[in-house]
Amino acid sequence: MPISVVTYTNGMIIDSPIYFDSNFPISFSLSMHDKYNTARNLRFDLIIQKTEVFISNFTFDEAWHILRRYFNPDTNRSNYINIVTNLTNNLLGWPNARFLPIDSCMAQSSIQNAFRFLTQQNLRAADSFHLALAIVSNASGFITSDNDFDNINIPGVNLTIYKY
Repeated sequence: MPISVVTYTNGMIIDSPIYFDSNFPISFSLSMHDKYNTARNLRFDLIIQKTEVFISNFTFDEAWHILRRYFNPDTNRSNYINIVTNLTNNLLGWPNARFLPIDSCMAQSSIQNAFRFLTQQNLRAADSFHLALAIVSNASGFITSDNDFDNINIPGVNLTIYKY
């Protein structure tokens, strides 16, 4: 089965293991986010189904960076720290989480794949790395709200993109 894109619905069975884009933990950590309710339901489904999730250091890095843009720590450091702490604790305390070792993130093959996805699939740099890590870790699925993944075509790769 090649790459397929499916829209998440509440109660949907999610393939295991799964890797997720950093927009997912941002969405379920911020109650003011427009996708908060859907992301919280998806998070609940993953936990109830005991879905194994892969989390990389890139997930933390990109999420912290995005949150820094929206919650400027120079003007309100305590608010930024509270939000980042909430997101970080949600990820670190995730049941059935597997934190990808840094060597898989920095392996030459991961970097080459990320570069290929950047140049051939028209993905942003961070999304290219997330996709490369999902593939190198043999994830069955990838969770994102980004439309960038809707039309990717990578021969020989079997992956379900779950859009929320």
